[in-house]
Amino acid sequence: MTPARFPRTTVGLLTITLAACGSDAVSPDLDLRGERTPACSNPAPLLGTRDPLAPNLLVQFKAGVNPAAETARLAAAHGFTPTHVYLEFAGFAAPLSPAATAAVRCASSVQLVEHDGIVTTQ
Repeated sequence: MTPARFPRTTVGLLTITLAACGSDAVSPDLDLRGERTPACSNPAPLLGTRDPLAPNLLVQFKAGVNPAAETARLAAAHGFTPTHVYLEFAGFAAPLSPAATAAVRCASSVQLVEHDGIVTTQ
C-alpha cells in the first residue's frame, strides 16, 4: 500500500508571493527555490522542497489521462527514466533534471508536480 501524500501548498504560495514581489537575488530563469522557471504561461504547480534522501519528483496527471502512455511520451520527449508509474492516482515518479521538470510542468496533461519526501510513523 502506498502511503498517503498531502500537498504542501504553503511553500508554493510563499514562492508565488515572493516571486511576484521581485528579488534581485533570483536569476531570471530560476525561482526562489533554485528551480528552473517554466517557459509556459500556466505551469502545473510545483509543491514541496527538494530532499536529497528522496530525489524523485512525483507527477500527477489530470483526470482521464492514461498514465502509462503519457509517462512514456514525456520520458521520450524530455530524456528521463521513470522509477514508477502509478495507476491508482495517474502519475509517475522520476528523478527529473531542472529542464525536464520545467517541461513536464508545461505539459497540458499534468495536474501537479511535487518533490518526493520521506515519511515516518511512530
